[in-house]
Amino acid sequence: MTAHALHLPEPRGTARWTLAALGIVLAHLAAVAAFLLWYARKPLEVDAIPAIAVSLEVQAPASPEQSFDAVAEQKVEQVDATPTPPEIVQPKREQPPEKTEPPPPVQSEIALPKPVPKPVEEKRQVAPQPTPQEARQAAATREAVRVANIAASNVYASLVFGHLQRFKRNYPTGAGGASGTVTVTFALARDGSLLSSGISKSSGNPALDQEALALLRRANPFPPFPAAKTSAQESFNAPVNFAR
Repeated sequence: MTAHALHLPEPRGTARWTLAALGIVLAHLAAVAAFLLWYARKPLEVDAIPAIAVSLEVQAPASPEQSFDAVAEQKVEQVDATPTPPEIVQPKREQPPEKTEPPPPVQSEIALPKPVPKPVEEKRQVAPQPTPQEARQAAATREAVRVANIAASNVYASLVFGHLQRFKRNYPTGAGGASGTVTVTFALARDGSLLSSGISKSSGNPALDQEALALLRRANPFPPFPAAKTSAQESFNAPVNFAR
């Protein structure tokens, strides 16, 4: 024994791991051997294909004469069996539908209008002709009404002119000292309201003309018509004088 061997420790751990690995390898080899032994003993199942029975009929060979006749007949049949060309079927032409004429309309009986009876003309009643005395009285009445209307119109005209004078003012400032007469025309209704107004004759001065129209507007409404005046409206011409 050397001095080096005395100082080295004994390698116990390495031997232990080597033995364990060897045991594991032996266990695996035993398992593989057991599987191979079992597989070798198992019987093999062979898939057997069922047999197919085939029957053959063997005909005796015919005589040479019969075989020659059979061949000739087959040739004739082949010649006769040539396909005939198919018949060409032409499409049928559809005939156009026959035109059916509609039946003639049934003529209905014409109903003649029934004669309407003419209405009986009523006899017009003719007013009796007035006597000469009644005609004279009617004419006298109409004349009296006309005279009364004229008189009422004259009286009413004086009322209208007097009414205008009450609304006349002093000389207009824009006239520039000019003097003149403006003739105004205007129409009044029965209640005295002013229907229309205008100038029928100018004074030549616009300021005087405008003042005359303003006079009519200030005087509206005028006095109403009297009962004797039968007209619905009346027109008037009134001169308006302006002097400095």
